[in-house]
Amino acid sequence: MVVESSPTMVTRSAGSCEWTLVAEDAPVLFPDENLAPKLLLERFSHDELKSGSHRVVFKLQTGNGCYYFKHYKISDWKSRLQNWVRSSRARIEWDHTWKLIELGFDTCLPVAIGEKRKGPVVRDSYLITREIPDSVQLDQFVEKVLPALPERTRRQLRFELARQLGIVTAQLHLKGVQHRDYHAGNVLVSWDETSLKLKLWLIDLHQVSFGSKLKTKQCLRNLALLNSYFSNRGNASDRRRFFRSYWQTFQTKKNGRPRGFQEYKSTLLTIEEFCDQKMWKEFARADQKWERGNRRLVILEGESEQNACRGVSELDRDFLKAVSQNPQNTFGLPLLNKSVSVTKRVTLKGEQGILSGYLTVCDKHSKPKFSARTAWDIGHAFIRRRLSTPRPLLFVEAKEQQWLVTEAIPNSMPLTDYAQSSQAHHLNFQSRRLLTRQLAAQLAWRDRCGFQDNHPTLFNILIQPDSDTFFFLGLGYLEQLNTPVSEKKIIRTLAAWTSGSLPLSGITRTDRLRFLKRYLLEKEGDWKRYWNRIDSKVHSVHSN
Repeated sequence: MVVESSPTMVTRSAGSCEWTLVAEDAPVLFPDENLAPKLLLERFSHDELKSGSHRVVFKLQTGNGCYYFKHYKISDWKSRLQNWVRSSRARIEWDHTWKLIELGFDTCLPVAIGEKRKGPVVRDSYLITREIPDSVQLDQFVEKVLPALPERTRRQLRFELARQLGIVTAQLHLKGVQHRDYHAGNVLVSWDETSLKLKLWLIDLHQVSFGSKLKTKQCLRNLALLNSYFSNRGNASDRRRFFRSYWQTFQTKKNGRPRGFQEYKSTLLTIEEFCDQKMWKEFARADQKWERGNRRLVILEGESEQNACRGVSELDRDFLKAVSQNPQNTFGLPLLNKSVSVTKRVTLKGEQGILSGYLTVCDKHSKPKFSARTAWDIGHAFIRRRLSTPRPLLFVEAKEQQWLVTEAIPNSMPLTDYAQSSQAHHLNFQSRRLLTRQLAAQLAWRDRCGFQDNHPTLFNILIQPDSDTFFFLGLGYLEQLNTPVSEKKIIRTLAAWTSGSLPLSGITRTDRLRFLKRYLLEKEGDWKRYWNRIDSKVHSVHSN
């Protein structure tokens, strides 16, 4: 799609709303010259994509293709005051998008901006952009599209993605564009499986500022934003390919590099060190915010003498109070004896409907090392770090018993069951290798994040075969450290998993070796030494 940097514009007014439109799109969006914003939703079939107090986003289906319609609302006095001292949010995005187009970047084409005024102040504002056809968000491309492609195509597009991302990032820095929201969700990808080429598009451009060439600190902060998504996706080869492309793009312009980026290897080390420090700080800050409470959870502990209880904000608050006061009756369970634990499927009353989950009930005698609160905290810490686990929906903790409900993962089964099924036995080489690598990469990232498993077992792995996704269970046995898991504990976990896999006909010795090599890919360790230590520990356990 070719975007003109200066198409013909027309201006129109409809009551208190003033519009600026690209001339060729005006008759498509407003064929009867009635420019009332609400009529767009009556005129075209549409889907509501996002809805909040400040913004609503619709996708409009027209006879001339799809458009995105953003309605920015003035919801409180703060928003009204902001529009006194700066442009409306629609105007900011409109200006930033056209500026990026002038600088040669690929982005969506803005075709209309509307501002509803009351006196000199803009109240609501509207932005309409053309759809970028055959494109998906970068995170969806990495997580959904690439894994479904044939191996050769997947590998080549992965290489091309790293290269293109390096080029675009360097060009942003060279041209003085500081994107303070440079995340995978704000980049679109379009691709061609025949030519094995792809293109990156920048979207949602509120947090963009323009100036001269970025300084070293600004470049590092921008790279750290991108790293927050790719930290546990890809490998060292992908990062080297990205950085090589990033560096070579700087070389095309005389004196293009920032002052702090003068030598290849030292620059690479500087970037990796900065990104790592920033990533761990962000994780720690997010953990603290979650512990204090935010709009995504309901905290009931500390109210009168009721049990400690927390739940996600989607749950009905009255339902959550009933659970916290009498979980036994609310979930319809008989009085449990000591040393008994129960797991059952349950439904929870939510604000927008019913949520489905699995309830685990246990006491200190049946599972003395298990903590429902730990499972809750670590479960959400996993999700923030992009480790797959069923989302914890609520927990209740009393003196003797504890209750935990986690999200039900559809069409999933324990890995131990899957490994003995006919489905596992008929996996082709590529699928088997992909699954093995994915699980190894997830465990390596979990250990790097400092989540130590004090009760390692292969039974605490869930698989969703339709999506080739693994989920960690048994988080109530984990401990969150401030450092990566030690080699001693790593060997313990790997030995426990190996021991659990020996009776499973669907897991071969080759699978275990491939798993270990992928696990150690970014560690300083000889796989043979690890293999021998694991083998020795497994044999010592079985001999006893």
